[in-house]
Amino acid sequence: MSSLQKSIMKSKLPPRVPRSSGIAKLAPFGSSRRKDYSPVSWKQYFERCVDVETEAGTFRVYLSPEPDHPSRPRIFTLHGGGYSGLSWSLFTEEITNMIHCQVVSMDIRGHGETKVKDPDDLSIETLVRDVEQVIQKLYDEEPPPIVLLGHSMGGAIAVRAAHSPVIEHYIHGIAVIDVVEGTAMESLASMQGFLRGRPTHFKSIEHAIEWCIRSGQVRNLESAKVSMPSQILNVQTGKLAINEVDTYKKEDNPRAPEPTRHGPHANCITEESDEESDTSEASEAKLARTDSESEDTKLTRTNSTNSENEDNTKLPRLDSTSDDAEASNAKLARSDSTEKDQTGTFAVPNAVGDGASMKYKWRIELSRTESHWEGWFGGLSSAFLHTRAPRLLLLASVDGLDRELTVGQMQGKFQMQVLTRCGHAVHEDTPGEVARVVASFILRHRLTTATENGEHMHLVSAPGC
Repeated sequence: MSSLQKSIMKSKLPPRVPRSSGIAKLAPFGSSRRKDYSPVSWKQYFERCVDVETEAGTFRVYLSPEPDHPSRPRIFTLHGGGYSGLSWSLFTEEITNMIHCQVVSMDIRGHGETKVKDPDDLSIETLVRDVEQVIQKLYDEEPPPIVLLGHSMGGAIAVRAAHSPVIEHYIHGIAVIDVVEGTAMESLASMQGFLRGRPTHFKSIEHAIEWCIRSGQVRNLESAKVSMPSQILNVQTGKLAINEVDTYKKEDNPRAPEPTRHGPHANCITEESDEESDTSEASEAKLARTDSESEDTKLTRTNSTNSENEDNTKLPRLDSTSDDAEASNAKLARSDSTEKDQTGTFAVPNAVGDGASMKYKWRIELSRTESHWEGWFGGLSSAFLHTRAPRLLLLASVDGLDRELTVGQMQGKFQMQVLTRCGHAVHEDTPGEVARVVASFILRHRLTTATENGEHMHLVSAPGC
């Protein structure tokens, strides 16, 4: 048990048990005790969303409730490649329960509900300019203290944005999750193999969420249920799957939650699809069958064996070049000779669910962004160490540091925290622990005060690494 976990156990917490406290335990395919993989609305975690107009296009931003005073900090979150602003949903619920702040979660261009003129331009310069313009539009000339918090690709954007002359004086802290220049650059060679191993289509939203958990992309089922619908498009309507969550019919799927609507949404353009997710018992039977299942379902089933034990779930990530990650690539990667359809994407056989009706595909084809990868991560360690604002680095592995950051950490140039028993999506797998570390970091630098619940948790005394 880590010192952080011991500290949490000793804290005098109120009886509330965070909904995000557990990592999903998976039942095998065909089990009678089937998990509930139905999607959950983002409105359970954020109060509202706004579509911010800039010269580049429209950027979707999700916001938690306004803090009690305008001087309270805004935690401006930037997600990793392929994810969306909703990957911070459970983190938002946790940290706003600990400190007085507001979480502002942005969909980066090419992701989520953001719509821009050139979605393929994912150069680091363009991504930083997007952040500059969104912050300026949101806060005009009197911005509150801003803490940039980025995961993976988003962490690289956050570091560069913290150096921007346009917004540098607004930034009062920067926190980066699970991305280090040295190991990220070494891992890039294996990323295409990993991406080829992912299914390109899903039969339903539930199939996508189930794949997300069984593959180990996210280990926390509740987080996958709210974040995964923002990563896939309905191929028939061209709309993001989150637009179908609120119209989910409980009578069609007895396990689905009642639609939740609360908080003002007047500034949020929400387009609802007329199509409903196929959640019938027949579709579950197709997924569960063992004698005549497709080769791709067999692959997913094989990968789920390792998911039973969270310590065995290994996926390649941008801070890891371990042999385990390479072995996982070899397992997941399919042959380059896989047939492609007329759109250039892999044909239906490379999909999860019944091959006859693939309804959803990825919002962004990450393999097409390869030309930008080196630009995201090159020079990242030096830029992080020379950021003017206080710095925090959260890692999923104690071996994640490169040489430059190791020297910087020994010199006390930044605060570091290693959170174990989680995958690359640290903030989704263990949102409560990440929130606790970030809250302590913000309190340590006197940017806000703790809530009543946060005072019970003795946040400032939380150990560093």
